[in-house]
Amino acid sequence: MNIVMIMGRVVRPVETKETQAGLKIAKFTVACDGYKKEDDSEFVRCTAFGKTAEIIEKYIGEGDGIYCSGRMKTESYEKDGVKKYSTGVIVDRFEFPPGKGKKSADNQSVKALPSPVDAPVMAEDEIPF
Repeated sequence: MNIVMIMGRVVRPVETKETQAGLKIAKFTVACDGYKKEDDSEFVRCTAFGKTAEIIEKYIGEGDGIYCSGRMKTESYEKDGVKKYSTGVIVDRFEFPPGKGKKSADNQSVKALPSPVDAPVMAEDEIPF
């Protein structure tokens, strides 16, 4: 099973772009503290797509706490003739940590949002199988 859950703080502003087809992509890095004080922090690169990316772009910024779940993805690329590998998390769901909320531009407190990627409710006769 490929399931990842992380909780930490976003270490720099969220980078977003949009594909030619209009799909939003958000990339950000989360610093996760170790279990013990003396453990090093891990910096996890995360990528979100579609509605999840749109909401992250709108409500998550540098220094904000976030809980993400998704799956690990390893990619390869060449740099100076050497093949390198990079591992990150494809975010399926996210939440603000309990008791936290980010202030929006109009100073309204934003609570944890429902997952934007939950399966849509379909009538039985709409299911294609």
